[in-house]
Amino acid sequence: MKERRYEIKFTFPINEGNQIKTLIKRSNLGFNEIYNPRKISSIYLDTINFKYGFENIRGFSERKKFRFRFYDDDMKKIRFEIKSK
Repeated sequence: MKERRYEIKFTFPINEGNQIKTLIKRSNLGFNEIYNPRKISSIYLDTINFKYGFENIRGFSERKKFRFRFYDDDMKKIRFEIKSK
C-alpha cells in the first residue's frame, strides 16, 4: 500500500523566517535533516497549453509532474522523473 503524504502550508512574513527555523529545530516533533546541504535544480516539463501548471494552481490532488533534476550543478547525473500525486 502506498504511503500517503499530508501537507499543511502556512504563510508568514519573510522577516520571521529565522525565528520559524529556530522554533522547528527546538521542537520535539522529530524533524531532522536527512541530506547534507545541497543545491537542487529542477526543470519541469508541461504541455503547450500549460495543463500541469494549471492543475497545480487549481489545487488538483491527483496530478503528474515531469521533470529533470540534478544536484550541486552536477549535470552528469541528471535524471528524468515522473512524480504522481
